[in-house]
Amino acid sequence: MSLPKLKTQSLVNSVFNSVSSKYDVMNDVMSFGIHRLWKKTFVEKAIQPQKGMSILECAAGSGDISFRILDQWRKMGATDCQLMITDINASMLETARTRLANTAILDNLPGIKTSFDILNAQEIPESLNESFDCYVCAFGMRNMPNLDVALRSAHRVLKKGGTFHCLEFSKVQNPLFRAFYDIYSTQVIPPTGHLITGSWESYEYLVDSIRLFPEQAVLAHMLEKAGFFGVKYFNMTNGIVCVHSAVKM
Repeated sequence: MSLPKLKTQSLVNSVFNSVSSKYDVMNDVMSFGIHRLWKKTFVEKAIQPQKGMSILECAAGSGDISFRILDQWRKMGATDCQLMITDINASMLETARTRLANTAILDNLPGIKTSFDILNAQEIPESLNESFDCYVCAFGMRNMPNLDVALRSAHRVLKKGGTFHCLEFSKVQNPLFRAFYDIYSTQVIPPTGHLITGSWESYEYLVDSIRLFPEQAVLAHMLEKAGFFGVKYFNMTNGIVCVHSAVKM
């Protein structure tokens, strides 16, 4: 499934270059802070980091999910783990690197191998084939111009028995709430984004990218087409976001 021309890679890069410095602030404002609960649930209920696990995170953004994975490992005293933190956008990747350095969490995890790499999730090198126990992407799938290719790449880099986990905006289930959410998305988010980041267009893109992204059942079918088994998903906040999980057999 190729997304419309709206989502060319150059446009996506331009969007995130323009908002990287205020990305976390805007997430808090747009979601009224609820994104923190979504991410906490995603890591603790879906990913469930374990000792000895190797994880590839694509479209890591500002490092929110990376930090939570590392913190889970810290709490359990895990060793022999690997977290490859990647993003196609250098500005966002540097934001993640700086954020994790400022928390000093990496200083307390001597047994964890962590790397920061610029990576196109649609063109993951074949040298990484069957290298990871877990593939993770939060709020990044909708920015990938060819979603089918990205899902096949995710399948390719997982070991047999490896798991795929995606947290993404989806289709609100309640019609009345959906109508309110649509008004909020189109009438409130872009001007608020302009006020905070100086970029109206970036948040118009955000709203359009959410609207165009496949709804829950469609994405589940796409995962099956990509070769995954045991596809399951659950909604949060009435489907504003959804978590999809699947297994490579």
